[in-house]
Amino acid sequence: MLGNSKLALVGVLALALLAVPTAAAENKMFVTEALEANCPVGTFCWKPATFTARVGDNVTLEWVQANGSIQPHNLHIKAPVNEKTPITTTPENASITFTPTKTGEIQFICDVHPTMVGKIVVQSANGTGDETPTAPTRTPGFEVALLAAGALAVAVVLRRRG
Repeated sequence: MLGNSKLALVGVLALALLAVPTAAAENKMFVTEALEANCPVGTFCWKPATFTARVGDNVTLEWVQANGSIQPHNLHIKAPVNEKTPITTTPENASITFTPTKTGEIQFICDVHPTMVGKIVVQSANGTGDETPTAPTRTPGFEVALLAAGALAVAVVLRRRG
């Protein structure tokens, strides 16, 4: 049987778990070049050209080379990220990871081919239009079980003392 101090520790740990934030969502996106027949304008374009992310997500945009392509490209994510990969014909490690901090659109392009334009639409983290990230949602049953375990442990300790 657990002693009072061990039981109290179990209760405190169970209650403390309720305050631990969960990790941000991972959002990995892949783009590849498309050729003239598949592009609305110009010779090359990104496919797909639009992605959706949320404020606070860990977003990775990665360029994947089309089968048999030998065209040079790079991936350049414009403001507010302002990062780009080297221009190359082999997109090894051609990815950029960032965390959007506000809603809006972030454009990405290929510096070699001006028609290769895409965008990431950043939505609010909480779906209300508010740009302030909110705490991630949890499974209600998990929280209720932790709260009950913590309360039970504290109640048993108090009862034993009284």
